[in-house]
Amino acid sequence: MSQLLRYWHARPALRELGHRVHQRRKALGLSRRQLAQRSDVWSPQVWLLERGLKSGPVEKLVLVATALELDSSELVRGLGVMFRDVVPG
Repeated sequence: MSQLLRYWHARPALRELGHRVHQRRKALGLSRRQLAQRSDVWSPQVWLLERGLKSGPVEKLVLVATALELDSSELVRGLGVMFRDVVPG
């Protein structure tokens, strides 16, 4: 299994966050490029976010949530439990 694939499997919270962004973007009928323009982030960042590979700084998540006409808390609600499963504590 590739290192990237192992990383992806180890990050269920990021995958879920990406899924939420993707579903909302599609529901609004936006392309990745349109979402990137509306949220002032680069298209590759949207692609990485939707695939659960990278979330970026919280400021970018807030911009993306706003562009998706959501409160940022709606994007991350319930993800804390998933993070506890992967972060040693």
